[in-house]
Amino acid sequence: MAERFPAYRWSDAEFDASLQKQPEYSTPYWICDAIDGAVHFLQGMPMWAVSLCLVRDGQTAVSFVYDPCRDEMFTAIARQGAFFEWQQN
Repeated sequence: MAERFPAYRWSDAEFDASLQKQPEYSTPYWICDAIDGAVHFLQGMPMWAVSLCLVRDGQTAVSFVYDPCRDEMFTAIARQGAFFEWQQN
């Protein structure tokens, strides 16, 4: 991502709720939760995902949720809808 979007920053606010009340930056930035559902992951339960979204002008522009246990990808694009992709192994 850094090569393709070198000017886009990364959020540091995942664990600070006070920083999440308003946009963190005035320029586009990424928010990533590498293990969304960490408790399930640590317990060996297949109920976790990787979440990534791009915030532009204070609004979510695009978001991705990938479930590696089921090889499922969910995407959403502002004003265009949400989509699901499943890869059968």
